[in-house]
Amino acid sequence: MYELARKRELCRILYLIVVTVLSVMAAACGGTVDDTASDDGEVVDQQLLKKAVDTYTEGVYRLYQTSLLSALDMQTTIQAFVYEPTPDQLAAAQDAWIAARRDYSRTEAFRFYNGPIDNAADARENAINMWPINPSYVDSFINNLEDYPTIDEDLLVQAHKYNDPTRAATGWHVIEFLLWGQDLSADGPGKRNVDDYTINPNADRRGDYLLAASSLLSEHLQAIEAAWLPDRNNYRAAFEALRRTEAMRRILTGVGKLSINELAERIINAPYTNRSEEDEQSNFSDNTTADIIGNLQGIIMVLTGEYSLENATTATGVLDVITQADEQLANTLREKAEQSLKAAEAIPAPFDQHLRDGVSDNDAGRLAVLKTIQSIREHTNVLVQAAGALNITLNLR
Repeated sequence: MYELARKRELCRILYLIVVTVLSVMAAACGGTVDDTASDDGEVVDQQLLKKAVDTYTEGVYRLYQTSLLSALDMQTTIQAFVYEPTPDQLAAAQDAWIAARRDYSRTEAFRFYNGPIDNAADARENAINMWPINPSYVDSFINNLEDYPTIDEDLLVQAHKYNDPTRAATGWHVIEFLLWGQDLSADGPGKRNVDDYTINPNADRRGDYLLAASSLLSEHLQAIEAAWLPDRNNYRAAFEALRRTEAMRRILTGVGKLSINELAERIINAPYTNRSEEDEQSNFSDNTTADIIGNLQGIIMVLTGEYSLENATTATGVLDVITQADEQLANTLREKAEQSLKAAEAIPAPFDQHLRDGVSDNDAGRLAVLKTIQSIREHTNVLVQAAGALNITLNLR
């Protein structure tokens, strides 16, 4: 009996040692979803945090899946155009780009915390969404037969220089330029002539470039979608294993940096202040206003947990977590974010008409742009306060 009791006691001690070691290892690696308190102190119910994180990771996956599917539809439409270049087929390819771009714009809220789209190892965002691009750099591969006898995906990957928009060879805006051409119109987008794909010099090579660029975009989006697939050993699994407050910090960082750094300052304020059409994001297609609206829709999806605009279903969003800490602050954040979206929707398209010299700062369009900038700054300030209510410090610069 003594030996049996002694063995049981040794087993109990070993079990406690193993549990302690595993707990220390988990803490060193950022913790797991079973944590019951954060380093900053417990502010909200941990199960509520878990539901919010789970809703987020599923929403991210669903929106990247939607973006991939619409990019594949665009790729198919582009193939039909290149194989049979007609004005109608070109218009269909342009429409497909706009539809796919809308779906991608909403996913921008999932960036800026070194996730699978932004991390240095992959840097896929650079290959997907770099702007403003240099049209001459793109055309140089089409027109230089001696140095580039073949245009394919390998060439574009080698030619694309990360973090240098003047040497961007892949992504949304390269495809946009190939479909629309430069925007030289005072009241509309670029006017790419279908002859550029039929009888003009190097027409076949331009088609090869468009095919390769659209294929690469689909491949990049497929890799990002795979990183968020459920029940895999991937980034999603690692994200869900983080301490819950750390996962929430990343979620809020993505929304906050998109709001203030990317949207308010880079996408809107820079071209507004400089009156520069070259600084406009989707300047070939005149789709910039829609880009801004899509980004803000993505932000609101993260806040509410409702990741489908068409058939919204209530889940646990960031606002639910904030509500438990400070209901008034959560209501203010929702109101301010919705005001930002309404302000963006009120900007008359195309965006570049508000950037031209001679347009008064008191012009209705310029005032609408300025109101959107100010509104986004306001909702970002409230977001930072809301993070503070959760004992989370955001560094958005």
